[in-house]
Amino acid sequence: MRNNRLDVFHSLHCLNYIRMYLDKDYYAAHLEHHDSFLKNSSHIPDDWGQVHLHHCLDQVVQSVTCHADLSPVPMYGWKGVPVFLGVGQTHTCRRWEPIREWMDARNEVYEPLGEE
Repeated sequence: MRNNRLDVFHSLHCLNYIRMYLDKDYYAAHLEHHDSFLKNSSHIPDDWGQVHLHHCLDQVVQSVTCHADLSPVPMYGWKGVPVFLGVGQTHTCRRWEPIREWMDARNEVYEPLGEE
């Protein structure tokens, strides 16, 4: 079975997984639920959480480098502090609603992973 989705949804899934993994104590129940159904499968490794995390980091790196947003980012810092923050930049983005509507119109109910 093929499970094709738009890359943007895969990237958003991965960003969400990384966000939850960074604050595992807060999201422990969700992460446990997310990974537990996969661990019940005989072909999923015991360290699936780490495997998934590294996959998601790679996915985000590919997305960022492939799309290479060239928007200028003004950098601000404080005297005596070697930290600079890029804030206030304006991006020209795609209209999200038509993308979501297009995907929703083609959405299918997929079988669990591992079932063909």
